[in-house]
Amino acid sequence: MIILETGRLILREMTIDDLSATGEIVCDEQTMWAWNGAWSEEENLANLRKQLRGYLEDGFGRWAVVLKETGKVIGICGLQWCDTDRDRVLEIGYLFNRAYWHNGYAAEAAIACKRYAFDVLKVDEVFSLVRDINIPSMNVAIRNGMTVRRQYAKHYKGVDMPHYVFSVRKGDVCASPPKVSFTTGELAEAHRSLLSTLNKCEKVLDNENLPQSQRTLTERRVAAINIALMLIDKEKT
Repeated sequence: MIILETGRLILREMTIDDLSATGEIVCDEQTMWAWNGAWSEEENLANLRKQLRGYLEDGFGRWAVVLKETGKVIGICGLQWCDTDRDRVLEIGYLFNRAYWHNGYAAEAAIACKRYAFDVLKVDEVFSLVRDINIPSMNVAIRNGMTVRRQYAKHYKGVDMPHYVFSVRKGDVCASPPKVSFTTGELAEAHRSLLSTLNKCEKVLDNENLPQSQRTLTERRVAAINIALMLIDKEKT
């Protein structure tokens, strides 16, 4: 069942026949680096069944993202109720096959989901919960007009993962993402904190016996920290 269409994409309900396509995404180690590694085939199947139940119980869920040009499922994007440390929120989530990264597909699909939430579901606010090291997903949330509201720790697979709570409200009207101003002291404190974290990550990487999955995750974190440091330096000038 087709739910949404954009210029390049179709968002439709998933079926059990999409198991292979979703597996290419969630069972890929590199794609799932921010989740501390790939899902198993069993986890992929369980999540697909969860979405199918969601269609029946809520009338929506994560949908298959189909590239119109080829008819191939290239991603998963949609709306789902998610629990934070404080409340239950309607989240726009997105995961894409890494062969199709850097084409703007995630933002295109996420924006369509936001409009669906406001226009069809009649909600006043939608969210995206993004791990603090996942810079690409943060950029998608920002392109979707979202602002960081707060931070919390999500416990997943035995690990406390800091997450940013992004959201956009129906009444928000903004032609471009709002510019956030920071004081010199705030920038200096953020810079010190990031340098401290960077130093810890580099020490972790010095361990020759570090498992490859943890090394990959730490290297990604180092890259994200370096980007954040660069942005802070730019803000100072």
